[in-house]
Amino acid sequence: MSNDDKEIPNSMYWIHPLKEDNWMPWKRCMTAFVDEKKLLGYVTGEIQKPEPSANPNIRETRDAEIQKWGKKDQRVRNLIIKCLDDAQVIHTEGVMTAHHMWDLLHTVKEPKGQHGIIALSRVFYDYHADEGVNILKHVAKLREIHE
Repeated sequence: MSNDDKEIPNSMYWIHPLKEDNWMPWKRCMTAFVDEKKLLGYVTGEIQKPEPSANPNIRETRDAEIQKWGKKDQRVRNLIIKCLDDAQVIHTEGVMTAHHMWDLLHTVKEPKGQHGIIALSRVFYDYHADEGVNILKHVAKLREIHE
């Protein structure tokens, strides 16, 4: 087992795939999952790809750091892709980094500004409990919309 394998332990997690309507719970689960694997910095952009060095004294070391970064970033991208519904994969086409992938999903799933507020308000105010619906499930769904 390589050192990289030790840093990315196997997991017994199962995350519901990201669909059209479950962004907030999916984001929480995915963030916790990636954080547990010590890879959250790749998602947030805190761990940046090292720059190549022109200095021959450190070039080899820097190239190894770049390669290690690339493997871990690819691991995060694969984890995210595996947790997407087929219809959501289109939002991640052509991305080069896990951070870019996360930003694209965030942009699509969390609309900002006036249009986002209006869309969310419509969903919230139009949501109602049908006759015979479990009220606890209804309240849980309202809380999910609110988040």
